[in-house]
Amino acid sequence: MEQTSDDSVLIRAAHPEDAQGIARVLVETFLDTYRGLVQDRSLNKLSIPGSSTRWEQVISSHGAIIILVAVDASSNEVLGYAYGGSCRDASLPDGELYHFYILPKAQRHHIGRRLFCQFARTLWSEGYDSMIVRVLDGTPAMSFYQKMNGLPFQRDQVYIDGRPYLENSFRWADLSVFLEEEI
Repeated sequence: MEQTSDDSVLIRAAHPEDAQGIARVLVETFLDTYRGLVQDRSLNKLSIPGSSTRWEQVISSHGAIIILVAVDASSNEVLGYAYGGSCRDASLPDGELYHFYILPKAQRHHIGRRLFCQFARTLWSEGYDSMIVRVLDGTPAMSFYQKMNGLPFQRDQVYIDGRPYLENSFRWADLSVFLEEEI
């Protein structure tokens, strides 16, 4: 798998020792992004130790998944991650980006763009021509996926702790466009 760098941030495949950093990104980003959109009781269930254990298992499973991390080259701190694989909707031939999170302090520094492009390239190298991502309505991620030229694909109702939310899907029909993208 290709490793990319700009001097200060590396994008590479995740290793089991990245699990705690991935869990930290997940928890901090969830709290920052979803506070006010999702019930506090749902967010208060999140913990870095619990998430870390799950991520160690996921990374070590060697299944048909892709987990990339963006790490600070000097400190090895995980700044963000991308996780995905086959589309969870078996009727679609697409790959899917299941999770895509960047620490709030690392946002707006092109790290997300670089990580997203590398994830799309990796999906393409795994044989996927297209990709979808699902995002909760009202989050800042909506504009990011639009800037990345994702086309609105579906709108669905999802439930989190029994409460309904609107989820939007974006689709990229041709992942080969990311092969030319400079990262």
